[in-house]
This record gives sequence, structure tokens and C-alpha cells, in this order.
Amino acid sequence: MTSSRKTSNGSKVIRIMSFGFKHAAPPSDAALIIDCRGLINPHYDEKLRPKTGASKAVADFLRADGEVQALLAPLPQLLGSMLPGLITGAITTRK
Repeated sequence: MTSSRKTSNGSKVIRIMSFGFKHAAPPSDAALIIDCRGLINPHYDEKLRPKTGASKAVADFLRADGEVQALLAPLPQLLGSMLPGLITGAITTRK
């Protein structure tokens, strides 16, 4: 999920964060939400369950999955094409 906002000095801040629908709705100012609920979930692997997404073991587990790779592959181009609009304000966020 990404969103952008201006700081008090006028510079732009772009946030990239994760969230869980189970815990709350995404922030109302999100410009892009990527739904990953259909992908493999390391939580259901008993060895990985106690780890976080920052863990190398979890990252390796996800990198090894073809569906995760298929989702990630186009993201640099997508985000690269969105970035100018987020910076200029041509892509606005919900309020």
C-alpha cells in the first residue's frame, strides 16, 4: 500500500506499509493497495510462524514461491510510473 502527503516544509513523503484486513481497513489516504491474501502465507508454516516479515527465512520462503514472484515482477515498473504523479499531486489519495 502506498500513500503520499506533504510535510510542514512542503516536501513529499511516500509511505509503503503493510496491513491486515483482519485487524483494520487500510488507511483512507492509500493511493495503491495490493491485495496479497491469495498468496502463500508463511504463518501456516510452523517453523516460520514465530518469525516476522523482516526475517531472512520468511523472505527466502516467499522468494521461492512462483506466485509471489509473479506479483512482485511488475511492481517496480508500476510504482515507477506512479511516482511522478504522486510527487506532483496528479495522483491524489482519498481523504
